Amino acid sequence: MSTGSKKKGKASKRAGVPPRREPQKPVRSRVEWAQVVGQVVIILLIIVVPVVLNIRSNNVCDVKDVVLGLGVAAGLGLWLLASLAKGEISWAKSRLNTVVLAFVAWSAVSVVYARYRYVTISELGRLTSHLALFWLVILCLRRLAQVRRVLGWAAIGAVPVLGYAFYQKSGRDFIPWSEPVTRVFSFLANPTYFGGYLMLLIPVMIACGVMYLQTDEERPERRRSWGAYVLAGCFFAVAAAMLLCLYLSVTLSGMIGLGLAMVVAFVLVIARGGRRAARWAIPAAALSVVVLMPVGYLGYSHLDAAQKRRVQQVIRFQDPFAEERRLHWRTALGIFRERPIVGEGYGAFRVYSLEKMASEWYAQDARRSETMLVPGYAHNEYLQMLADTGLIGGVLFLGMALGALGLGVWLTIRHPSRRWATLCLAISAAMTAFLFQNFFGVTFRQAGAVTFYWVWLGTLVLAAASIPRPGTEETGDLLLHATRFRRVPVWGWAPVGAALAALWWFVLWPVAMDPMYASMDVRLAKRLAAQGDYRAAAQLADHAVSLCPYSFVGYYTSGFAWGQTGDYEKAVAANKKALELMPGNASVYYNLGVAYKEKGDLDQALASFKRAVELMPTSYKHQAAMAETFSKQGKLKEALPYAQGAARLSRHSKDEASCYLLLADICNRLGRVTEMTAALKQASWLDPNSPKLKQQLAFLYFKNGDVQMGARMLRQWIQLDPNAAMAHNVLGTYYLGRQQYPEAKAEFERAVQIDPNYAVARFNLALTYGRMKNMGAAVAQFREVVARAPDSPEGKRARQVLDKLGRQASAGRKR
Repeated sequence: MSTGSKKKGKASKRAGVPPRREPQKPVRSRVEWAQVVGQVVIILLIIVVPVVLNIRSNNVCDVKDVVLGLGVAAGLGLWLLASLAKGEISWAKSRLNTVVLAFVAWSAVSVVYARYRYVTISELGRLTSHLALFWLVILCLRRLAQVRRVLGWAAIGAVPVLGYAFYQKSGRDFIPWSEPVTRVFSFLANPTYFGGYLMLLIPVMIACGVMYLQTDEERPERRRSWGAYVLAGCFFAVAAAMLLCLYLSVTLSGMIGLGLAMVVAFVLVIARGGRRAARWAIPAAALSVVVLMPVGYLGYSHLDAAQKRRVQQVIRFQDPFAEERRLHWRTALGIFRERPIVGEGYGAFRVYSLEKMASEWYAQDARRSETMLVPGYAHNEYLQMLADTGLIGGVLFLGMALGALGLGVWLTIRHPSRRWATLCLAISAAMTAFLFQNFFGVTFRQAGAVTFYWVWLGTLVLAAASIPRPGTEETGDLLLHATRFRRVPVWGWAPVGAALAALWWFVLWPVAMDPMYASMDVRLAKRLAAQGDYRAAAQLADHAVSLCPYSFVGYYTSGFAWGQTGDYEKAVAANKKALELMPGNASVYYNLGVAYKEKGDLDQALASFKRAVELMPTSYKHQAAMAETFSKQGKLKEALPYAQGAARLSRHSKDEASCYLLLADICNRLGRVTEMTAALKQASWLDPNSPKLKQQLAFLYFKNGDVQMGARMLRQWIQLDPNAAMAHNVLGTYYLGRQQYPEAKAEFERAVQIDPNYAVARFNLALTYGRMKNMGAAVAQFREVVARAPDSPEGKRARQVLDKLGRQASAGRKR
């Protein structure tokens, strides 16, 4: 038997038939807890970060950034504990790692020379959080199956985002947004950011579906099960829902970017598959065009008129927001020219651009004068990167972005695994669309969207490291850089874990959360200020800036509220601090000028108001403040043009009548009677039922010598506001001067009845009693004045009258 078996074996070899192999049991890989922890953290972050609500955010750190930063820090800490227990740290090797680290390192260096260091540190924190996520990917993922698991959870995490998007588009919304939602999809705060999120996910979701339909290269004999078709269908359904959301968001740059991505994908398919791929790729592309054309036309026909105009402009290669965008671009280029090599510091454009573009920004649209200009973005990531980090940072950033895209293209063509190649194809398409969109936005800085860019970046590194090298077996293992050391024993885990937990809790948590607590205080302070409780608002705003000393909104709110309480020293200090953080803000200069004016420092007030006018020339309030201050200084010729500007700019505002009244006052003092009369008529016509206007008109007529019209305005003022003690007092003075003592007495008595401590009215009432020969009543009123207001001018005069009357009575008794 044994001999026969040997002959049979030899015959099999001669016939070229491979010898029969016994089936081997699959080898179960040892659980790597460091990798498991990292994968769990990655999955949690890509689910949670896009879904985190940011209803009202005026804090230094955005809510999504806080969640991402704290989450990835906790994940890296747990990964480090597991790695110490194993005695090994390893990560996927790639030249892309060096470029990424170089870009982040230069961004960190920019903190040293940044003019607004707090902004640079804040922006750098966001960048570091995404770098940590990228590093977590190349540390903790090893095989394509693990990557596919992460992508599956990314699809699951997209479901609530898409569900809310459709719910909000239906006209309902269960979230109390701080501003009315006029555009869809506020989960990511802006349709542009939402479009970036969709562009990065749509191609990858399609690729995941395709991978489930591809043959398993490790087990080619294995047939696809019905579960593979179900999973592929789920991924395709998620991709279809994302495409519909992209249409509903009307993110035109996203749609164009995705169109370019489709072209790139088509070219890469041909480049990898050659003629065989062309046989099916060309008909498939033609069919897609045929199907998409009527679908696109149908979608266009359902857009509203404004969106149709936008589409038509884009088709004609016109930018719907060209004027504003060009202003941002010119500003970015101007900043770049000032420091072309090193820039102003990573993220500094947001603040540094404000004073350079404010006046032109307001001049583009007069309606903007109703709002306070706050730091924005350059509407072009590449120009902003040049302004922030100079030529060095710009080259490193493009090296990272274009290097990743080039690596994705190369892997699509050259990777031996079809599934890896399919995934790299999708990532290349997604990056193409995303990088195109960043010509018109800064989605690269928005957590929830760019989060996936960094995950895809790490995935490309894994794909490159998975290519078998010459002389190595095709085991599917990654090319790793490993560092081995003595394992930390079990008893050593506790102190290391405690140290990491203390670092997270006592350092990272306050850095991330204090600005958010400050934001909550500022929001409450603004609400209290709107309700008129200025002292409580100021104290709460001061507490906010104690938590976050870089909160511009906190200092701005504090300065405004202290000014309303009359504590102008604190108002000046808070407004000055706000200007340190945001030197180009016109509203702060205006508030600072008001505080200086109330303190009596008119020169400082003029300087502040002048700067406010320079930055925001379309604001009638700033022009009126200049006119009032010049008027107080007696510089009427200098005040006149500002008063005219205030009257012109205040059209249709609630203060239009007051601006015309200010103009009338200045014209009257300059002797321009015709212009004064015209301004008064305009003011009266604009607001015929305003007690304040009647008051100002009355004083102006009295000042101009027209006492009859002044008395008429006083009566109208009293008719509109019967409890205006000042109106009764002034009208009584008018009657007293005309020797109409009963009428004067009645008006003064009414004023004292309304305000018993009104010393001027009570003194005038005493004088009226004296003119009417009722000395007993007159003395009683003089004594009331002395008792109620002894230190007032009227109190001192009343004491003198009483002393004189006393001396006269004493002299009479001696006779």
